Amino acid sequence: MAASLTRRTLVGLSPFALAGLVAACRGSSGGGTGQDHSEQARPAPSTAPNPVAVRPVKLVEPVPTPERAGLGKDPFRLGVASGDPLSDSVILWTRLNLEPTALDGGLGAAAKRDLSVAWDVAEDEGFARTIASGLATAAARDGHSVHVNVTGLPADSWLHYRFRLGPFISRTGRTRTAPAPDSRPERFVVAFAACQHFELGTYVAHRHLAADEPDLVVFLGDFIYGGQAGNAETRVRSHPTAEARDLPTYRLRYAWYRQDEDLQAAQACAPWAVTWDDHELANNYAANQPSGGQPSASFSARRAAAYQAWWENQPVRLPRPDGVGGIERELSWGRLAHLILLDGRSFRSPQACEGQVGAACPGLEADDRTMLGQHQEAWLHERFAAAADDAVTWTVLGNQTTMANLTFPLALLPSTLYDQWDGYPAARRRLLNAAREAGVANLVTLTGTLHASVAADLKLGDDVIGSELVVSSISSPFADNRGALFELGLSVLDHVKLADTTRRGYVRAEFGPHDARFEYRHVINARDPDSAIATTSAWRLANGRKGLRKA
Repeated sequence: MAASLTRRTLVGLSPFALAGLVAACRGSSGGGTGQDHSEQARPAPSTAPNPVAVRPVKLVEPVPTPERAGLGKDPFRLGVASGDPLSDSVILWTRLNLEPTALDGGLGAAAKRDLSVAWDVAEDEGFARTIASGLATAAARDGHSVHVNVTGLPADSWLHYRFRLGPFISRTGRTRTAPAPDSRPERFVVAFAACQHFELGTYVAHRHLAADEPDLVVFLGDFIYGGQAGNAETRVRSHPTAEARDLPTYRLRYAWYRQDEDLQAAQACAPWAVTWDDHELANNYAANQPSGGQPSASFSARRAAAYQAWWENQPVRLPRPDGVGGIERELSWGRLAHLILLDGRSFRSPQACEGQVGAACPGLEADDRTMLGQHQEAWLHERFAAAADDAVTWTVLGNQTTMANLTFPLALLPSTLYDQWDGYPAARRRLLNAAREAGVANLVTLTGTLHASVAADLKLGDDVIGSELVVSSISSPFADNRGALFELGLSVLDHVKLADTTRRGYVRAEFGPHDARFEYRHVINARDPDSAIATTSAWRLANGRKGLRKA
């Protein structure tokens, strides 16, 4: 398996931590390291020059100091994160920002200058056993974000990292490398989440997620919302009223979100694997076409700005976006699980009959309609074949929109969700048929976007090909007041096992050699920053046996 990651190549994750290694997922005022290899962590093979040696090292000092750079206060107010781990490497992230509510981040005269930041990686949280240290460039053209590709790390290991600039030290982040590519780990714990409208709820679910000690956090899109909640009475808190439409305003929106302490705790507790959905740009867009509109130069410019801001604010092993998209990639947890992250927005066909009520829709079944685009479809089919050839136990899709058939006969509601895979039935058939023909042993789809908890089997005709777990949301409520009718409609579909539109939270998934277990973790009240959490339902898949069952 290739050891590098690009939009069109795959990435290997190293095995998860030793069974006896348990440490708290938490942040503090010190710790962490990283290194800037090549150009702001552009994908590079493991044989890239100057790999980090895994031995005690002397800490490097950042140049210039905050005083010389014109910075007078803590530049790490947006926290730290790590992501896209390999068996010998991980991406470390931070973004310099003195004032999250200011368009220039409070950097003043320094906003147009590149700055140097020191990073450290250690075996312990106190950084007595530092194994890597270096300097990274926080480039002005990248919004002073830092992506550090630290290589040469020990496989299957928990590590700590931090950033330093003059007298300022970031919070400590906790990360890990994956198991060796050919290993067969006994456990892989994933917490997955999506949809976190800043104004419509707190991020208390993130606080509980951080305490859950996952090996990996998978975030399935809608990290930000570019617009504002329409009804002031429904808001718990507010961000700028103007809709984000260009690079400065998208950067500002991310800064508002990232100042949240609970979100920072979740980002610092474990590595993340992130994809996007529509609200990182604009509701229900398709490729280069806005919802209800036509492609235009202005929308192309907006898309390029949104994609750039997303990249600047995520710990991803990807090159700078080209304004077109294409962030699909694969992460491997030994041969226990391969996680395939999809880009279901950048190349899809426009929605058929957008806004229309009812299933009758001319052109809906056209064979040339696509959710992923031809190139990504072909790549995904190759990944299915590779997973089968490698005898991977669990093939897991990180997917934005609901793949299971949720079309139901209920006149009071639209019976087809055209923005989901129901609006792309030919593309769904191709995907499921490719998995079946490749001999994928256990296909599991992890999905966001719906703001509802759904557990369902994926069927092709009468055959169950795989199963889907749809996570609710961190804070975003179900779309309207018809949640009970939506649940009633889904109740008539025998392949749908769970439908709940009322609760917010995340899902804890634990993959093992013999089975996989999925716990829906829901907070009591997402508007309450001190809300408790409970497991409201649990589901199980047995290795080699199709279909979800209650755990």
